[in-house]
Amino acid sequence: VECLRAHRRAIAWGECGLDFSVNASPHDVQRQAFAAQLQRAVVEGVRAIVVHSRDAADDTLAILVASVPRTGADAPRIHVHCFSDDAAAATSLLHAFPDTLYIGFTGNVTFASAFGERVRAAVAAVPLERLLLETDSPYQAPDGFGGGGGGGGLGAGWLLETLVKRAGLLDVF
Repeated sequence: VECLRAHRRAIAWGECGLDFSVNASPHDVQRQAFAAQLQRAVVEGVRAIVVHSRDAADDTLAILVASVPRTGADAPRIHVHCFSDDAAAATSLLHAFPDTLYIGFTGNVTFASAFGERVRAAVAAVPLERLLLETDSPYQAPDGFGGGGGGGGLGAGWLLETLVKRAGLLDVF
């Protein structure tokens, strides 16, 4: 970790966080590990943290608030990667970290399901200046491109076009 932190191209710590969807490890173990990782990142002076949160929105928020400075020079940027929760969770995160948290969206915004609808509602709740587009390649490919490992070549530019034209989400053009 120390070697990577000193490397000029290492700009973020992560991805770290909670995944309660698979239950690969007990939730309390995940919570403890996530808090310890965040606390270490803060001590090390990490500039940015990439957070994974799946089916764990309330716990993710509580641990972030308890572990990471929210404002000031010591506050790292936070990228909540591959967001898959609802608008309320997105709003709570943004309010808790008003200047330092950004939310990333992938091809999951195009899914023709209740899950996709939930994610699209979250996109609408995130201000454009706090919204990130990411491919999470090869996973989370847009609907029709074989997600779960089949969309390896899709770039963020294509995702932006998909959000604007197909999903009708970003009314900015």
